[in-house]
Amino acid sequence: MRLKYSLSISLIFLMVILFHIKAGEYNFEVKTKSGNIVLYGTLSLPTFSSKTKLPVAIIVPGARAWDRDGNIRGGKPYGHYQDIAKSILTKNVAVLRYDKRGVGKSGGFLTHSLPLLAKDLYSWINYLKKREDIDINKLILIGHSQGTLVITYLLKNYPSIKPLGVALLSPVLSDYLSPYVFNCPLLIIYGSEDSMIDKNKLKNFVNILSKKKIKYKIIELPGGSHILFDVSHGEPDYFDPKTTAHPLLLKSLPEWIESLK
Repeated sequence: MRLKYSLSISLIFLMVILFHIKAGEYNFEVKTKSGNIVLYGTLSLPTFSSKTKLPVAIIVPGARAWDRDGNIRGGKPYGHYQDIAKSILTKNVAVLRYDKRGVGKSGGFLTHSLPLLAKDLYSWINYLKKREDIDINKLILIGHSQGTLVITYLLKNYPSIKPLGVALLSPVLSDYLSPYVFNCPLLIIYGSEDSMIDKNKLKNFVNILSKKKIKYKIIELPGGSHILFDVSHGEPDYFDPKTTAHPLLLKSLPEWIESLK
């Protein structure tokens, strides 16, 4: 009787542990080489995945000195890339986010060169190809601000890369962001308070997508800023751990990714 009781208690204890693990994630620091530069990032895997090979999303950072989490050294702890990663993990998708060259642990110097930044992104994709737990045929690219241009340059100059879908967050609507390079579903998300968004250029961009019969979805974040926070009531307290990226972003992006699988 006592043995049965002990076994029951142990089983309940194990179930509680498994429940908490299931809600979590595995985070690994990873690295790759881009030419002579060593780049560092974080690969996050959902725990207790039923799949041997996982779809993977790569977060491509914006123009500022963003690290892998969406923070700037000596600046406010925005952390929006980490928030995005956590939201995607709930859909059983792995996420890679990385320090740009010259930022965080990555070597080299900070640059705005699209060829170099696209080369770095290509190096990360090659790294993921070699992992047995990643299905590179289910690659989702997520670009923020300048990252949308990096993805555009990559797809134009590395035609072997064929993502399952591309998300453009706060896209830079310039001549460099060509709608003609996309041949997969697109998600475009921007904030209503983002002064960098030209609605006429956005309209022209999606008109070309429609003519190409590219499936796309556009979401405007009410009160959303260029760095994807709700500023409708003023700047949030970024030092408050409860502050996250815009709730609609963290809901809509994972749902869209789930629709691709």
